[in-house]
Amino acid sequence: MEPSSGILHQLDISKNKAVYHNAKLLLRIYASAVWNTRDAVDELLCSYSETYQSSDIAALECLVTMHDGNSVKQLENKLRCVAQNKIIIDIVERNMLHVREYPFHGELYYDILNKSYFVKYPYTESEIMDSLNLSRSTYYRRRKDAITTFGVSMWGYILPNLWREIKSIGETFLRQN
Repeated sequence: MEPSSGILHQLDISKNKAVYHNAKLLLRIYASAVWNTRDAVDELLCSYSETYQSSDIAALECLVTMHDGNSVKQLENKLRCVAQNKIIIDIVERNMLHVREYPFHGELYYDILNKSYFVKYPYTESEIMDSLNLSRSTYYRRRKDAITTFGVSMWGYILPNLWREIKSIGETFLRQN
């Protein structure tokens, strides 16, 4: 058994394939979600700043205090969407930090994933291989392990822990009220 596959052996082969597939799917959509969210925030703040000719935050405060039902509802919907995307972005970034801490090739997995999915202009496979000094076969093996580790970390550690945190906060809130 190769040490780099530590937590991967906890899953059977069919689950391993599903985790890999789902993680790869999440990573593919992540980059566009990040840039779309940033663009949406910039557009939202810019449009309200131009409309009310004031700074970003002041424009939002001005809009909310005007009590224009339709405008406030539109703003609320846009802000809710941006906030939901921000939560997902934060979860994925938290997961990446967890992958980086993985004891068997965590730094390498982090670098492969980061250069493939998290930078504004993703590296080509050749650029990644060159920058990390990996042979082609090693790169593809480590890339697959990195994506699978990302998925195992996300669905086996980060999300369950987050769920427990949310549940604990909810229970604390209910006890206080």
